[in-house]
Amino acid sequence: LRHPDDFVHNHINDLGFEAVRHPGTGEVGFNVVVGGYFSVKRNATSIPLNCYVTQDQVVPFCKALLEVFRDHGARENRQKTRLMWLVEEWGVEKFRDSVAAQGALALSDAARAEHKPWARRVLFGVGQQKQQGLSWVGACVPAGRLLPQDLAQAARAAREFGDGELRLTCEQNVVFTSVPTDKAEAMQASPFFHKFSTTPGQLTGGLVSCTGSQFCGLALIETKQRAMAVCEKLEAQLDIPKQVRMHWTGCPNSCGQAQVGDIGLMGAPAKKDGKAVEGVKIMLGGKIGQNPELAKDFEKGIPADEESLLPKLKEILIREFGATEKAPNTTGGRLVVAAAGAPPAVAPLAHGRPAGAPAAAPAPAGPECSPPPATYCKAVSLGEAKATAPLWKTLLLGCLAGAFISFGALLALTVGGACPGLAAADPGLQKIVLGAFGLPFGLLMVLLSGAELFTGNTMLVTMARYEGRVTTGQLAKNWATSYLGNFAGALAVVALVGQSGLLAGAAGPLKVASAKASLGFGAALARGVICNWLVCMAVWQATSASSLPGKALGVWFPISSFVAMGADHSVANMFIVPMGMALGAPVSWGQFLANNLIPVTLGNVLGGAVCCATVFALNFGALGNKASA
Repeated sequence: LRHPDDFVHNHINDLGFEAVRHPGTGEVGFNVVVGGYFSVKRNATSIPLNCYVTQDQVVPFCKALLEVFRDHGARENRQKTRLMWLVEEWGVEKFRDSVAAQGALALSDAARAEHKPWARRVLFGVGQQKQQGLSWVGACVPAGRLLPQDLAQAARAAREFGDGELRLTCEQNVVFTSVPTDKAEAMQASPFFHKFSTTPGQLTGGLVSCTGSQFCGLALIETKQRAMAVCEKLEAQLDIPKQVRMHWTGCPNSCGQAQVGDIGLMGAPAKKDGKAVEGVKIMLGGKIGQNPELAKDFEKGIPADEESLLPKLKEILIREFGATEKAPNTTGGRLVVAAAGAPPAVAPLAHGRPAGAPAAAPAPAGPECSPPPATYCKAVSLGEAKATAPLWKTLLLGCLAGAFISFGALLALTVGGACPGLAAADPGLQKIVLGAFGLPFGLLMVLLSGAELFTGNTMLVTMARYEGRVTTGQLAKNWATSYLGNFAGALAVVALVGQSGLLAGAAGPLKVASAKASLGFGAALARGVICNWLVCMAVWQATSASSLPGKALGVWFPISSFVAMGADHSVANMFIVPMGMALGAPVSWGQFLANNLIPVTLGNVLGGAVCCATVFALNFGALGNKASA
């Protein structure tokens, strides 16, 4: 429709109808534009056909135009099989007359339409409709990734709070219509909005992405997951004063419409360190709405890995869009949206604001921690990334995680485990010291380095499996590979510490190893459940936190607690018991495996996959939808 917002992107479609009131009759009809398209060979914006059609003429006009194109459009060259080529070959007047003759239509010249300067709006939050007492509610669907269970939740919300109707936008978001204004707030508390925000970040709110190489054979790069991760990291680093529309497309066919984004990224060849890698071409300056423009090429051949791409995008956002570095320990603003009220009930964010309008208020600071539904989504994405990584990377990062946890256990044995006087005088305080110094630092290193820890993966990858993002086979491979890597990393540290003599003569490691290897199967299993329930909560809390202090605090309490309680962590035990054995503890490998490692591992699986992943999936994910269906 002809409106300065141009929510339907008329200017890049083969055929567009722009609503306008005819100056002579006062009737609402349509001016016609034709010829917009993207392709490998050429990109073009639509041009006016200089004709006006009434509402009754729209369908006959479309039929006649398609028949003319069917009979006369080029077919020899696939790249020229688009409407614009025929319009340019014939000229606008001949093409319009041919359509009119084909459909026996009496067409008048285009009606004149004028609009005052207008800032294109965004459809997030709550806005008042023309109908008294009714509002629309707009939610952001990052990169357009809407799963079946998400759509089911959206349908329930539309039926319960609105008229049963919802609309999917060209920007890959969702708008619920005809919601009684007094129900709009309650609607936003429904399950769909736990995952999809009405106040997204300035980049996430403008994010559009094609399917990418995950499901499309033409795409040169993976787009959706990469786009969401990039936006999240940039929003964590920068304060961005207005919405920036970032469009990702995997190939020059441009299903993601990179040419209309403020920033467009298109899959392209690139090299890094002399080797071919996934890459992008960056375009800048695309506009939608009044005075639309296609983006211009900015830079080609940029590797798509975050190490290369993030600094480039950060530089662009600062230089071109007024972004600034965040102050320490802040998470930045969120999109400013209007509440229900007089139109326009949306925040003017792109390309300025209407003449005379007041400047937008400063964006409020975001939360230090994500709410549980958003944390669940982050955790699912982490689990998907882990389960789909190459096995050699999982193994290598698993070795790293095993080493880091072993360093934490070594510190615990060196400090809290070397206080026999304190243990005799005040055993409770000694346990607190044992828990406080060691394993929290080990897990924090794991999380900040992206290492692969088996115990955390029992929660993260299981949740990704529940959401259909990974297969059971991928889950099993991730668990097995990370477990083997953890064991190898732990034994490497055992050898390193043994050679160093750091624990030579220490009695604590021998005592701890003997005690752990003498547990009964049931006791070891239960301790494993308790331990990994708390470990996975530490991972959950660190995922929720947006700052390093927040992540550290989220890790410290659960990890220090399970150590002080005496619960058992399979990966920590991969270091502690073999270390004690190497120092002379009377424990055999058979005793260690049967009495400790096997039952503790099973308990860790139950604690992570059942107590955490399953419960969270029931509350925030697919399992809850199935249970309530």
